[in-house]
Amino acid sequence: PNGNTTASNTPQITAEQAQATALAHAGFTTEQVTGLRTEYEVDDGISHYDVKFYRDRLEYDYEINAETGEIISFEMDD
Repeated sequence: PNGNTTASNTPQITAEQAQATALAHAGFTTEQVTGLRTEYEVDDGISHYDVKFYRDRLEYDYEINAETGEIISFEMDD
């Protein structure tokens, strides 16, 4: 370990901002999805929000960086 991790374990964006980022990327509004949930996690020193929701029988799963608000990854599954 070289001490270069940047995660402070204190999110710089809110859960609502993470949701808004994921929904905007998917092209939906809060009213257009079901089962919207967001969890804050820290994995391998990186703090992120796990945002999940459903639309038209598809599950959307996003990881949003809690420091920068950038999308780390996303998946769509049926």
